[in-house]
Amino acid sequence: MAEARKRGDLRPPKVNGCGAPAEQRTAEFHFSFLLKASLAGAGSMAPAPETKNDRVSPVEIPAAPRFEVGSLAWIPSERVQAEDMLVTTAFHFIAIPGTLAPDKARELGRALGRAATKAHADEVLRAFSHLGLGAIESRESESGRYVFVGREMLVDAIPNPPACAVALGFVEGYVHAITGHPALGTEITCRGRGQAECRYLVMEKR
Repeated sequence: MAEARKRGDLRPPKVNGCGAPAEQRTAEFHFSFLLKASLAGAGSMAPAPETKNDRVSPVEIPAAPRFEVGSLAWIPSERVQAEDMLVTTAFHFIAIPGTLAPDKARELGRALGRAATKAHADEVLRAFSHLGLGAIESRESESGRYVFVGREMLVDAIPNPPACAVALGFVEGYVHAITGHPALGTEITCRGRGQAECRYLVMEKR
């Protein structure tokens, strides 16, 4: 190693015959698999084939519907753009348990939700569906109390699903953006816990 440094060769040492630790290569393998499946327009993403160095098998992530952003009705988007594929692939990677800590996933959602404005509030809600995690619909809004429902969220058979952490943070940031008041929410019910739907309650903090 000392001789390599003298030569200016600062590459990391090989692990298991490869140039990166096993955990890093496993994550890269999962991401490349999701990207290939997304670009192929797969209707569902089957687990990647096992390899010798894989310690964790990828979670099966089915495709979630996208909805037209500018429509007043919930109309599935017929045109899948290249940017949709890339964004969906990235968020499907985040949806794999263990990829991102729940608090970080929630903060990521808050950052996305804060992009909303009063003039484009409905469009931002529809735009969430283009992340590939599912869709969010506003059900109640009264006296600083807001209820949202997830549509076809990617949470089946996944305990503490990252998709719901992103969604919860998103509606918190969304309410903050359109009201100007900080907001705090909780997930009342979750399909990941075997309940009928994912439902989020958000309250303004005044």
